[in-house]
Formats: sequence, structure tokens, C-alpha cells
Amino acid sequence: MLFQLGICKGFGENGNDDYAFAYAFNQRGASTVTGYNGEVNSWYDHAMIKKIADLLVNGYNIQTAISQAKFDPGDTDAENYPGSGTYILLYGYTGWQL
Repeated sequence: MLFQLGICKGFGENGNDDYAFAYAFNQRGASTVTGYNGEVNSWYDHAMIKKIADLLVNGYNIQTAISQAKFDPGDTDAENYPGSGTYILLYGYTGWQL
């Protein structure tokens, strides 16, 4: 099961990655958890999830889908919202596919 933490600071804050929240979901059945390490703009989260979902539907695994999705809308949300700079992180099974 894939679980997306589309919330601010789900994976830490201020550049400090923290996987405790993801670990808790992993221990309760989520084999793969994605989320952000700071405050994330909802537009960026929506754009990333849409792109990742499209790639998963087309046969990519979650790690490759995340890597490819970063080309558009960007590696971090700072490319669209200066001053932010949060990025998506992956915890758990990196080969997860639909």
C-alpha cells in the first residue's frame, strides 16, 4: 500500500529529514510512504501527486515516478514559490507499483 502524507512537515522541517511519522504508517501496513520535509504549497503537492499517479498508471515504480515527476513542477516548491524549498521524500519499499 502507498500512503502520501500531503501535509506540511510530515517528514521533518528546516532541512532536517525525520522519518518517524512515515515509520509509524509503515509499521501499520503502508509499504511505501511519501511526504514533505517542510511547509508545502498545496498547488505543488497536487501537481506532484497528479504527475506521480500518471507515471504509476503507466507502469513506473514509485521511486522512478518521483524522480520523473520532479522535472515538472520542479524539484522543490521553491521553483514556483520562492522562499519555501520543501521537497518530496520516500520511505519504505522504493519498487512499489500499481
